[in-house]
Amino acid sequence: MLVRDIDRALDVRVVVRVKQDTELMRMAAELRMKLPVFIYSRSGQLWMSTYVRKQDLDSRLSMALRRMDCRETRDAYVVDERINNVEQMSVVQKLLEVPSFAMNRSDSMNGYVNIYARFHHSHINLVSEELVKFAGEDKVVLDWLGPSPGITRIMDRINQEYRVTLVSYRVPGGDELPVLTGNLGEVELLAETKSSVGDADGFQVILYSSRPISGGKGLEEIDGSTGLYHAYFRHRLLAEMRRQSNEMHIMRIVHFIRPVGSELEVNVFLPESEAHDYLKVVAGSAVEGRVTLLRYMQYESGVWDLL
Repeated sequence: MLVRDIDRALDVRVVVRVKQDTELMRMAAELRMKLPVFIYSRSGQLWMSTYVRKQDLDSRLSMALRRMDCRETRDAYVVDERINNVEQMSVVQKLLEVPSFAMNRSDSMNGYVNIYARFHHSHINLVSEELVKFAGEDKVVLDWLGPSPGITRIMDRINQEYRVTLVSYRVPGGDELPVLTGNLGEVELLAETKSSVGDADGFQVILYSSRPISGGKGLEEIDGSTGLYHAYFRHRLLAEMRRQSNEMHIMRIVHFIRPVGSELEVNVFLPESEAHDYLKVVAGSAVEGRVTLLRYMQYESGVWDLL
């Protein structure tokens, strides 16, 4: 099973804009800049890392960054801030509870954080229920709700805004989610993580199957007729790599995980500016013999022939 086989399985796209009143957001709004944002959990709180590319700096923004606690990468400065509109950002936490809801990326423009996600049409009532709670408010704005163009076209669009890198590696499997490593005959499986917000031990994933699975432990059916499920997936090594990546504020766009024999193949898309730091996380585990690096390459449409 390739990603293109499930490209539009999550067939609805939603874009929600949430007001954020921080110094960097105000400055970027004045300069009409669109900045990549990474939302993640830290000590039970929602945080965001905002990325300012060095090529976009001007004198005013450079002065503002000097007043902030920012981290310098090869191509950008990264500013970390706790999300302060907790009430409004609760819409994100609630939407992530929808079984098929997958948050793919976020960015900021005009003082708003824009959250882009996909979900299955069978959950439109659950998503609508959360969105209408904020109808009429100017701090939470629904920007789009309609057909999804598919994850491959979404990645094409992101790569047009900033260059994307693919990092692929294999890790040992385990019994944390038996359906991923068990003997299911001719069934082909592919998992997509829902977001980088999660607990310390595991991942919420969308599980795609080449045919319906009956009696799978830990599975919640989304659309059994098309082999679409939600699952909670435990994997200590991958959870530790996620923890390290979040601590280093490394933005990741989307993860795909597939079983290959007794191992799991992990494919991660992330901004090129963050790829070198993420490779350090992968290499740290590879030194211990637990990770095999498979690919490290710039994004192009041909990658979908491999995944």
